[in-house]
Amino acid sequence: MDTTALDLIIPIDRLKVLLDTLSKATGINLCVLDDMGCTLVPPCNDTPFCRCARSTETLKEKCLDVASHAAYQSGRKRRCIYYKCFFGLTCFAVPLFYKGKFMGATLGGCASTDIADEEVDISLPRRSLDDYPQLKELFSSIPFTEGGKIRETASLCNQLSAFIGNFHTLAELHPGDAKRSKGLNRLQDAIKYIQTNYNKKITVQTLAFMCFVTPDYFSRLFSSVTGKTVPQYVAEIRVKKAKELLADPSIKIRAVANAVGYDDPAYFMRKFKQITGVTPTEYQLSKISSK
Repeated sequence: MDTTALDLIIPIDRLKVLLDTLSKATGINLCVLDDMGCTLVPPCNDTPFCRCARSTETLKEKCLDVASHAAYQSGRKRRCIYYKCFFGLTCFAVPLFYKGKFMGATLGGCASTDIADEEVDISLPRRSLDDYPQLKELFSSIPFTEGGKIRETASLCNQLSAFIGNFHTLAELHPGDAKRSKGLNRLQDAIKYIQTNYNKKITVQTLAFMCFVTPDYFSRLFSSVTGKTVPQYVAEIRVKKAKELLADPSIKIRAVANAVGYDDPAYFMRKFKQITGVTPTEYQLSKISSK
């Protein structure tokens, strides 16, 4: 699959695994289109009816046109929209945004529901199933899905979109080319762990386990992506947090050291000066004098 803008935020293969899991849990067909209407993640848990419909080139193009239009409308309105396809099946489109830019949409549904035409944003003119004998037979086998279940699934997709939209903290960690961005995505669990557990003992073995790679490979990947070794990165995060704490003139250096993960205050002071060029005490005094 070619690299896309969305692929630089979250690996498409990883997104597919997430959608596969969600689709199996809900029984709802899900897929992802990019901002140009091209398929990024093909339908998960696809119905025989939809597969058969897309086997006809004319209907395949029509289905994609409808889905692309729904995706575009969800981005334009900046919310989930519901629509009914030309066979009356209920669907939804949830927009994906990154730093305010529309990146595509997660689409789901193709379900027979009790949601009325008046309740959806888009209701297309119906095509007669009598013109498609094979589809007519398959249509009758589509299981009924309560409208509430469709809405719950759309809500879950909304949460997933919000999660993807927050990946900017990782993507901005170290700007670079597509290869480096993909590396960041692979390291995201480890980086998040460091940023939230900087005050604990952090080992390469623990981080590698989170990313499902060997410690040696993890160390090489981490250095190539961030430009730092794991100990260097952890130390910089700790010093950054320490600087925030040192803005309080009443806090003791020993307390700051303990708060950011150093049992030995002397070692903390050496690391702090190595990274900032000043001692913790000098930094604290400079913050006090600047107020």
